[in-house]
Amino acid sequence: MKILLRILIFSIIGFILLNNIVAPVFIRTDYFNYRKSDWPWVVRSIEKSKTKATSDTVYLGCSVGAQIFDYGMSNSYVTDAAVSMLGHFFIIDNLLKNNEIKKVVIVVSPYALFHCFEHPQTYSYILKLFFSFGNSGDFSGLIYSKMLKHPASFVTILPTFKMARFYEDIDFYEVTDYTPRGVISDLNLEYLQKIKKLTAEHNVSLSVVCPPLNKENKVRYDNFENLRKQILANNLGDIFGTYFENILYLDNSCFLKDGLHYTPEYISRNKELFKRQVYTGNIETGLTKTAENIIAPEKNKEPEKTVENTNSEMLILDWGPQLLKAGEVFNKQPDGTAALWFKAQNHTKTTVAFWEGKQLATVSLPPSELVSCIVPKNLYEKKGTYQVYLKDLTSGKKTKTIYLKVQ
Repeated sequence: MKILLRILIFSIIGFILLNNIVAPVFIRTDYFNYRKSDWPWVVRSIEKSKTKATSDTVYLGCSVGAQIFDYGMSNSYVTDAAVSMLGHFFIIDNLLKNNEIKKVVIVVSPYALFHCFEHPQTYSYILKLFFSFGNSGDFSGLIYSKMLKHPASFVTILPTFKMARFYEDIDFYEVTDYTPRGVISDLNLEYLQKIKKLTAEHNVSLSVVCPPLNKENKVRYDNFENLRKQILANNLGDIFGTYFENILYLDNSCFLKDGLHYTPEYISRNKELFKRQVYTGNIETGLTKTAENIIAPEKNKEPEKTVENTNSEMLILDWGPQLLKAGEVFNKQPDGTAALWFKAQNHTKTTVAFWEGKQLATVSLPPSELVSCIVPKNLYEKKGTYQVYLKDLTSGKKTKTIYLKVQ
């Protein structure tokens, strides 16, 4: 009996030490590549929100907003559509606790507002990042009811499970009608209202701004009529303001295959204009609401000659998505194919991606850091760990191999 009691006591002490000392230390030191996992930029934004801000005006946004503001911009806190307004709520809450903030601007496309809890990335992007003892009181009954469908998801409150890759097969995905109907999901609607209340309590100005959109989606969603009605019906018109009136609609050629993110060439040449659009509400800049006065990708232009530093090492700084499932299309493109993206350094226009030695159809447009490629379904139909790297076909230089796990 005494032996069992000792085992129980030591188990409890070990559990407490593991979750309150060991795991937090490993997370802080990035011992297990915590920051380099599925959501490194989100982790950086969370950590930055807990420090002193460089401005009394802050900008939040999803991955589209990140293309405009850059991941390293001092007063921007970029996340991902999968993080939703719930993530924005906690980042804003952190900022208000540590700073005298006067204005919060959320740069978000309608498509990110359609994003719901019933998504494959919810476990990693929402629960592992934001579900904690400190945040649990601001997790609503709506979220808890959804989490109960997978009770094991509650373990993400413990640092050990945030650090380790346990239960990553938990998938909250269900077919929802938010995107087809073009309305804000229940999760985003609830936390938009929470953000509005939180900023009002601190006398902080709040506005929601739309980044430039693909004009094809204006037709697809009937000029976002359902979204407009929903915003007014839920008393959110004051924070959306001229959200719809100031949208810049661009040609499809300005976007990647997903129709949402801008091509590297296009955004590199228009980023400063888009920043000014967000800063001033599109009035003081002289930009129009159509694509005509925005620089479009130039066709049939002879590539500029550049002098390459042949001694510089080609590197993969980041990549995604990193949660892959056998036979399931990831980062789905409009034509139904799967795509990988890389944040690379010292790559060239002749850089291509290789998967287990097989060359993939690749787009590489320096000076942008983004490299993207299409992955045929037969390459990820089976579970396993696959070797992937980038190679410059001209110089023969290669990056170090990364290992993608297909579960």
